[in-house]
Amino acid sequence: MLLKLLSTLIYFYKKLTTPSDYTIISEELEYKIDHDMKYQLEDDFWLQESRGWKDNILDEYHCYVTNKSFRNTIVPQNVSNLILRVKYYYDGKVYKAITQDINFVPGKVEQDNMIFSIPLAHVWIIDHDDKPQVDITQKVKRYAGPRNDFHGQKVRLEDFLYYTRKTLETRFPKIMLTNSLGMKKIVLTTRDSTSDLRIP
Repeated sequence: MLLKLLSTLIYFYKKLTTPSDYTIISEELEYKIDHDMKYQLEDDFWLQESRGWKDNILDEYHCYVTNKSFRNTIVPQNVSNLILRVKYYYDGKVYKAITQDINFVPGKVEQDNMIFSIPLAHVWIIDHDDKPQVDITQKVKRYAGPRNDFHGQKVRLEDFLYYTRKTLETRFPKIMLTNSLGMKKIVLTTRDSTSDLRIP
């Protein structure tokens, strides 16, 4: 009797304290600007962003857009390489999504079909001699999402990782994946995408 009461209390406590699935924690936007290109602004969000472009110093921008009205806006012509990163809860765990779709919302625009893949045990950034350099196992698992499909999004690994292209070419050219069965796969950081971070 006491055990049943205790398990019921734990269940209700977990239900009350666990955020609902796909509750967004934070959103970040990264993009590049071509200062020589003419552009037209049609939305308040981009009007606010454009105020930081006038100094012509930076070509790459990173902004926190949590609770801002950036979705369903018209991206100015001089903006390229737009990357949206969304951190959210699912089943009490924190996941991240990365996409080039400014209108992406986790759990709303994803496919419902099942994808089978063997869980990854280790993911390492490796050098030219295949020696492990940086362990990114947890990062890849977070971005893969609860269905291990990277939310159906295909983003270049160059954008997924926080390294310059020169650093990737000279120091971190490859990623080695190992699944729980011991199968291995190597992908290139400057050519492949997030959809390649799976075995098989």
